[in-house]
Amino acid sequence: MTHRILILGGTTEARQLAGKLAARASVTL
Repeated sequence: MTHRILILGGTTEARQLAGKLAARASVTL
């Protein structure tokens, strides 16, 4: 169970980071 929670938490953080990077990229472009 803990492993699944960690994986889900990692994916959510990765999505947030990807969103921030995409926002910065769109602004720079």
